[in-house]
Amino acid sequence: MFQYISDIISKISVKQRLAALGIVLFSVVTISLGPKLIEGLTHDNEELLHKVENQKVMIKSLSDRVNELNEIVIDNQTVCTDRFISREKEILEMLTNMESEAKKTHNKVVSTSTSSPVRFERTLRMETGGSGSGDGEVSAMIMPREPEPQVTTIVKTDNSSLLKMVRGMKQNVEKNINENGSN
Repeated sequence: MFQYISDIISKISVKQRLAALGIVLFSVVTISLGPKLIEGLTHDNEELLHKVENQKVMIKSLSDRVNELNEIVIDNQTVCTDRFISREKEILEMLTNMESEAKKTHNKVVSTSTSSPVRFERTLRMETGGSGSGDGEVSAMIMPREPEPQVTTIVKTDNSSLLKMVRGMKQNVEKNINENGSN
């Protein structure tokens, strides 16, 4: 069989031989390099699916952590707001006590004093007899005092400005409590 191949080849022209050799060479190259070329051009879906699954797991764990941290922040904000409102209520109670004490002493008489203006007694001196040498008798006569008018001074407390300031502070604190309590 191989002995007839050389006879067959000798009857084929050189152009036909080169074309046949080119076809054989192209076939060998295609058969040996084709699978590697196809493998390089196609993507391995399994590897990509594995990466996607890892990213999904990571996103899920990060999302859980964010939710956990959000709950901690919300709890801490609630505790802080409760403390703030509690302190505001204490301040409101103190202001209410201050207001009631100020109302108790408002327009109250602190002191009353009665006094009369200072008046001097009038004394008349009369000299009787004598030659101007001063040997005469001196008699003194005391004149009765005129009735003295009495001056009464009453001192009252005035806490109106204090009461006004305390009411303003109370309104401000109540407003803060209502704003923060409704959040």
